[in-house]
Amino acid sequence: MDTDVDCTLRRYACACARAVDGYPINWLRNRGIGCVHTSHYFALDIDFWPSAEIGNALLPALRSWPDFPQALVIPNFQRSGHGCRNSADKFACRAEYVSGELTMPRTFAELQSCIAEQNCAVFDSEFNPAGQSSTDVGRWKRLQEGKVMQLRCLQSARYEPFVVLRRGCLLYTSPSPRDGLLS
Repeated sequence: MDTDVDCTLRRYACACARAVDGYPINWLRNRGIGCVHTSHYFALDIDFWPSAEIGNALLPALRSWPDFPQALVIPNFQRSGHGCRNSADKFACRAEYVSGELTMPRTFAELQSCIAEQNCAVFDSEFNPAGQSSTDVGRWKRLQEGKVMQLRCLQSARYEPFVVLRRGCLLYTSPSPRDGLLS
């Protein structure tokens, strides 16, 4: 891993030959990982809203697990059933969030209520129903607080978990020119 990394926040302008080439997401991810100075890091997408409780849940676990697994999957959910998502106005959801019309669950109890009201669902369950099946959210919800379960195998090639990783255990690769590019 490249340890001599400039860890300042900056806007990245793609120097791609064509706009269709996109941004080199895995390169950017690896640059971010190079900036990690803690024992673990939380790999997630920019549109992921972590629970307000997640830090308090993870820190004691990280300290108490001498044999912490290489990756700890964090089940992910999405806000659904809200009209702004299908609006032609690309700022519709932001406007509804700012005005208070659209809220995001901040705690596990709020998430449970959001699911019960059918306003939240497992991430991407509408277009990729098997995508998060490896997480087995039903089994996860029945776990006692602070407990973990082992994932035995990946059930979908489209599995997109958010994970807490031990520093140094993973770097992203780009085996093909298009892999890892956001366009």
